[in-house]
Amino acid sequence: MDTTRVGPEQYEVDAAVGNAWLRPHRVDSSVLFEKFGFDRVETVPKFAQRTDGDRDCPDCDGECTCSGALYLWTPTAA
Repeated sequence: MDTTRVGPEQYEVDAAVGNAWLRPHRVDSSVLFEKFGFDRVETVPKFAQRTDGDRDCPDCDGECTCSGALYLWTPTAA
């Protein structure tokens, strides 16, 4: 298995963005973003909520109320 870390700095980009679905009582992808040098710039309550209520969330009954986190990586942040 190749365990070589490939991050945005290897692609000579000015920035990279991502979002993490923050489900309660779960390890989410925010751990990976932080491990690879991304900074959390915003936490958005009810990130996955939709006005029509049509969201399949394994943790929420009915409408999803999980938060989301927005991440940013820049060469100076790493």
